[in-house]
Amino acid sequence: MDFDELKRRSFVIRELLKTYKVKLVAGEGFQQALAEAEAIADAVTKGEKGTEKAFVESARAASIVWNLSETLRPCLDHGLDPTQHLKQITTGSVDYGTPAGEGENKKIFFKDFELELFAAAECIKHGMKVALNPVSNDPSGDLFIEPLRAEVKHPNSSNQLVKLLKKFNGKLNENDRFGVFVVGLEDAFKVDPGKVFSDEAEWRAWLESKASEVEEFGKTFLQLAAKLPRILVVVQTWTVWFQADGAVNLRRQGNAVLFDEHANVPEAAASRASEVAAAFNPNFRYWSKIKDTVTAVQPNPSAG
Repeated sequence: MDFDELKRRSFVIRELLKTYKVKLVAGEGFQQALAEAEAIADAVTKGEKGTEKAFVESARAASIVWNLSETLRPCLDHGLDPTQHLKQITTGSVDYGTPAGEGENKKIFFKDFELELFAAAECIKHGMKVALNPVSNDPSGDLFIEPLRAEVKHPNSSNQLVKLLKKFNGKLNENDRFGVFVVGLEDAFKVDPGKVFSDEAEWRAWLESKASEVEEFGKTFLQLAAKLPRILVVVQTWTVWFQADGAVNLRRQGNAVLFDEHANVPEAAASRASEVAAAFNPNFRYWSKIKDTVTAVQPNPSAG
C-alpha cells in the first residue's frame, strides 16, 4: 500500500465530511478506523514497528479507508448526494465478517450503507444511471436503476436474509415494479479469519470451507428467489479479510443470478437486469441453465 496515498485519501474523506456537514462520532468504528489509518501511515513514514495485533488492527483500518475512497469516487463523479449515507456510516462496527450483537454492538450502519454505495458505484462504473432513494429506510428499494429498484442488505443471519428478500418482493408487487436484490453475506456466515495465516494456501483453504457453507444455504435461497416473480436478479457479495503471509487487506467478491424465466417482464426491465448482473460478475449465471443442478437444502443452523 502507498501510505502517502493513504494519507491523501484520508484527508479527502475528512474534507468530504466537512463539505456535507457530517460529524464523525467519537468511539465509533469509522472514526477509529480513520484515525488509525492516519496513525499507521505516519508510523510507516517514521519507520516505527509494533506488535502483530497492532499491525492487524492498523492494516484493517487502512484497508477500510482505502476501499471507501475507491467506492466514493465514482458516486461523487456521477453527481450522487451522499449526505445521508455519510451520516449513517459514522456509526457502527467496521468489522466485516462479525455480526452485530446486542446493545451498542447492534449498530451496524457502516457496513449497511457502505454496501449501498458500493452497489451504486459498480453500476455507475458499468455505464448505468443510478439514483439514491431520498426516502430513508424505504422498503421498496435503496437504489433507483431505472426502470428497476435495487434493495441492498447486509444481514446478520440467513433467517433475516430470507425475510428481507420476501419483503422486498412484496413491495415491488405493490408498486408494480421489478427489482434486484443485493446482499452482503460475510456477517450472516461469520466470514472472518480471526488470525493471520502462515501462507496464502492456508488462507484459501479456510475461505473455501466458508464458501462451501455459504453455497449450501445458497441453494435454498436461490430456489426461493426463483419463485418470487418480481425479483429479476440476486447479487451475492462478500467482503473478506485476506490475512496471510504477513499481509492484511480487504477483498470483495461478487456473483449474480438472473432469473430469466419470469413471465410478463417488460423488455426494458429485463435488459437492465442483465446489465446489473454483469456489473457484479461478467460471467453471471442464468437461472434457466443452473436450476436443474441447484437442489434445495435446509439452512445451516450455525449460520442463522
